Amino acid sequence: MKKKAEQVLEPLHPDFQKILRMFQQRYGKEKGEQIFWAWVRKRGLDPDKPYTWPQESFSWAEPLIRLYREEEDAKLYKVEALFPVSSMNNNVYLEDELLLAARSLVGKPVNINHESAPLEGVEIVGAEYEDGAVECLIRVRKDATFEGGKIVDMIDSGEISHVSIEAVCQAGLEPADEGAVCRGLVFTGLALLTRDALPGVPLTRIMPVEKIVESFQPSDEQFTRRLCSLCGRPVSDYVLLANHVVHPGCARKFWRIAMDVFHFQEGIKMECEEKLKQEEEKENVEREWDTAFINKLPDAAFAVIEPAYQRGETDDKRCRHLPHHGPNVKNPNEHSSVDLPHLRNALARMNQIKPVTDSISTEELRRRAKQHLIRHAKELLPGSQWADQEKLLLAEKLLELFEAENRLLTEQVEQVQSKLREVLEEKKTLEERLRKAKRYSRIIVRI
Repeated sequence: MKKKAEQVLEPLHPDFQKILRMFQQRYGKEKGEQIFWAWVRKRGLDPDKPYTWPQESFSWAEPLIRLYREEEDAKLYKVEALFPVSSMNNNVYLEDELLLAARSLVGKPVNINHESAPLEGVEIVGAEYEDGAVECLIRVRKDATFEGGKIVDMIDSGEISHVSIEAVCQAGLEPADEGAVCRGLVFTGLALLTRDALPGVPLTRIMPVEKIVESFQPSDEQFTRRLCSLCGRPVSDYVLLANHVVHPGCARKFWRIAMDVFHFQEGIKMECEEKLKQEEEKENVEREWDTAFINKLPDAAFAVIEPAYQRGETDDKRCRHLPHHGPNVKNPNEHSSVDLPHLRNALARMNQIKPVTDSISTEELRRRAKQHLIRHAKELLPGSQWADQEKLLLAEKLLELFEAENRLLTEQVEQVQSKLREVLEEKKTLEERLRKAKRYSRIIVRI
């Protein structure tokens, strides 16, 4: 009693007065005060100084119950994550907002102290607003670790005893006497807090699910009721799923999800196989078509050849660009001798080639290569990104013709303007001569 009297007479900082009211509101006046002082001693806090370093970054959630309880490689914990109170960050959470937001906690990432990356092997499997609190059920694999320590050991030893919410207020913050009311609350994550991190809401706690299950004290009737193996609710009508009793609706949902997962895995598998096949083709291409092999190919095997090579001014084989026909090619426009892997390779590189000599510009070299290769792509690779570029080539050709016509018209206009200036100058000269002639004629008449 003396200890209690000393505690009551101790000066409390306004922050701790607020926390004391939280505990009393939750557990009753006398019991709440006892739990409050036990919590202060356990945390090693000084209640006559400000409650600093809140790590709340908004808040959220709590358990549902049961579901994965019998797994041997994981443990379940019930978490009381948030209450309809004003947090130490002066964020006010209303009961109706918590009711709507609670289930948004399921599947959200879990971290340590709002600082670590999402924890592997820790997941939120259920959440609900119940008994005046957001409760969530978290599943922690026994081999999940953080900085070398097992997370289940950190929780069981009390190293982790509080949680803190991460959330957004989609409808904004509304000013109130106790702080800012969060509207449109949606949970985005949950942080497990170690001893050196202070929770924004000190009422939060985490406990093994076994203690909760033992406290249920179920009746004989509850033991004999059939429960759905998927959702945990009692069943009247049921089907068997691998000898497990489930609701028909749950079974349908299970198979829909299973098929979605199956198709997703098949898609990933096919994508990986296709990628592997392309890489193998690329390796084979690079291995078989070496420089010596390419130099022996006839000219018809290439997309474009520089004029200097064609005129015999150079014998540099690099003037022949983008090989894509086999050695048996007869005509550069035939499709039967095209090697598809090299055609794809040529199409991918056609905008990167540069001339070796100055007998052709880079733009003209690439234009000729593109015109030749896209003709093959339209026939041999229908539906590819290159097959649809023939229209683009036509548009580019029309644009070139238009620009050439425009240049010609510009030159003609300049010529006409120049001629007009000459005519005007000649007219001016004639007018000056005529004016002088008239002046001389008047002088003669007077004489």
